Amino acid sequence: MLNRLSHPNITRLLDCYFYKGKYNLVFLLAQGGDFKSQLAKRREDTAFRKDETLIFALAELSSALEQVHNFFDEKLDLRRIGCHHDFKPRNILVHGTSLLLADFGISRFTSISEGSKAPFEPVMDDYSAPECEILEKYGSRITFKKSRIGRSSDIWSYGCVLAEVLVYMAFGPEDVKQFYNDRVFQVGKQWSFHYFHRFSSENPAVQDWLSKVAMKLPRTKAFLIPLIQRMLSMQEERRPGAAEVTTCLRRATIFEAAHSVRKLFKTHCQIKDSLDASLQLWRFEAWEQAIGIAGEAVAQVETTSLHSTNEFCSIMKCINDIRHCLKSISSVTNDSTPQLRAVGDHIDRLNALLSGPQRIRAKNRLSSLVIESRFSEFVENRRNDPSLDEIGLDREIRVLAALKSMNELTKSHARQNPRGQQIRYQQVDISNPFGSHHLGWHIETETENKIPILIEWRTYGRTGADQVNRKLFARMESIVNLLQTEKPGEFRSLSCRGFFHDPSLRRFGVAYDLPLDPVEHFKDGPVTLQRLISDNRGISKQPNLEDKFYLASTLSNALLGFHIVGWLHKDIASSNIIFCDRGTALQSNVIREPYIVGFNHSRPNEESVFTEGPPKSENDDYQHPNYQHDVKRFRQEYDYYSLGLVLLEIGFWNTIEKWKKEWTETSKRTIATRELHHKLLESRVPFLAQIMGSNYKNAVVACLTGEFAIDDSGEHAHDDDVRRKMLRLGFENLVVERLGRRLT
Repeated sequence: MLNRLSHPNITRLLDCYFYKGKYNLVFLLAQGGDFKSQLAKRREDTAFRKDETLIFALAELSSALEQVHNFFDEKLDLRRIGCHHDFKPRNILVHGTSLLLADFGISRFTSISEGSKAPFEPVMDDYSAPECEILEKYGSRITFKKSRIGRSSDIWSYGCVLAEVLVYMAFGPEDVKQFYNDRVFQVGKQWSFHYFHRFSSENPAVQDWLSKVAMKLPRTKAFLIPLIQRMLSMQEERRPGAAEVTTCLRRATIFEAAHSVRKLFKTHCQIKDSLDASLQLWRFEAWEQAIGIAGEAVAQVETTSLHSTNEFCSIMKCINDIRHCLKSISSVTNDSTPQLRAVGDHIDRLNALLSGPQRIRAKNRLSSLVIESRFSEFVENRRNDPSLDEIGLDREIRVLAALKSMNELTKSHARQNPRGQQIRYQQVDISNPFGSHHLGWHIETETENKIPILIEWRTYGRTGADQVNRKLFARMESIVNLLQTEKPGEFRSLSCRGFFHDPSLRRFGVAYDLPLDPVEHFKDGPVTLQRLISDNRGISKQPNLEDKFYLASTLSNALLGFHIVGWLHKDIASSNIIFCDRGTALQSNVIREPYIVGFNHSRPNEESVFTEGPPKSENDDYQHPNYQHDVKRFRQEYDYYSLGLVLLEIGFWNTIEKWKKEWTETSKRTIATRELHHKLLESRVPFLAQIMGSNYKNAVVACLTGEFAIDDSGEHAHDDDVRRKMLRLGFENLVVERLGRRLT
């Protein structure tokens, strides 16, 4: 069995022989002795001077334990459950910067049908799990009853080793000894133990020392403490498996390595103040965000399969190659372009290892970093420059920078070629109503072609007269400027043709091209999501689960895109989500091609921008209660609330309108928006996980409650711009990311 394990972090068996009644195993010599002796030395006297080196070695040791626990030999078609049974520092050997698992004298490999449990073999060490021996008292007599133990006891033992390692990293070898002394406890008069537990209860000294470590170590290491606490759970079933431990330790290794790369990047960016250097830093930070290791701690988001040795090694090689390139940039006078391009190539390799949703996450993060930087205007001016492709800035991000630039102009109602986006009222043929909008035709002057359009209205009433109307006219020019700017595909917005003024009814109309065949489909027009749900409510008529997730993910990504460029929609509702292909019922190619409309009340996300308060709309039930009734200024979390209601409708494939009607008929009274909000949270949301899963439910809860893990206690708590960024990042983490996981 040892021969077939064949893992680089399991000590290599050379031979075996039987002599004087004993079996003897001959292993390759490990030059560095055992790990117990390493923990007694100063860090500078070991091969593990850097934390990254030590955590990397521990991650690979965990991979070895994982292979023991889940043994499989493809050639022999043999699968076994293994258990080391004696995992401790003395049985871990040091060879260079590697840790090797050794001493399999009491290990067991059993068939899957037998399970991993076996009688505990008494060993003299402090790393045994609490289930190994059960303390029994009979009056003054104390006995120890052996129990059957399995793989979870190895996990406990490894948790003990990791706890000692963190004490060693934080304080040094002397404190490892003190940690040992502080764990001591007496059983009766004759027994003294240094276990990490006290038989049926926790050993308080362990938690005390972990708390000290958390205060001493930077946050780059302290996130390992929650892993250790789970490994040292008194309940076996709560401990993670070896595969999860491996993944967590590998993420910690990548975090350490990435932290050193970021420091090199920032040093270089201070020397070379250029777009090229900053862009590669942003691309690297976007990759960190995608795999959940950005900022000061590791986020609990979907990761790549880091328990795959090949993938982990590929990531580490890319990071080491990036480090090498950055270190080779030695002075200000050197031309760093070749090295930065090489860095870009290595980041491309990192991005190639991401899953689909992770790539979207990386792109969203990179978009934010670019358009919020002082290089944003420079990027916008060169959005058609192919040379930017060479340094990793794809065209869609340059388009976002252009949108952001246009949004800045919109805030001050600056006009760019205002007459170019206006349509003569006489060229518009208004046809059928479509919810709060209209369908119609735009008759082109030269060709007299009739182009099918959707018309959204912006009324301005009789009061407020000249001053407000001038602002509204400037606002309409600004909105249309933004809507006519080239946009990425994920925005899912119709192409804006322009706007016209209808003075007789005191309103503006914004015209959008409808991607409909004018002969076959215009009579019926597009269909709204609200209508699609209402007409297809039976189980057999609903879209499949993947299409529901795809639709939800598409809409959340679109809203994130609006907010990245600094724009608020203000009227998200299922009646403002349309589909333009009526000929194929609910097939995937229909449900996966939504368009978001209803931009007639949109505005920039800026406190100083003119706003009119809640518009009168058939979508009042989708407005946040604080906005609808308290008449507060619209905030981006109100868009998230509205989206949460739409996601709820998609999940149950039912409409707010239907639920409200049922509750109104039952109670014989009108259901107000705030009461509707509470009813949905109490009687619909709790059952959403049964239909769509926990990730989907939690995404909806985040939208409806506005709980996006915002820290309001920091020094920038009252900075509106910082708060908007934090809120957007929370939405990305808790909604966009969760909805995207199903699409891997």
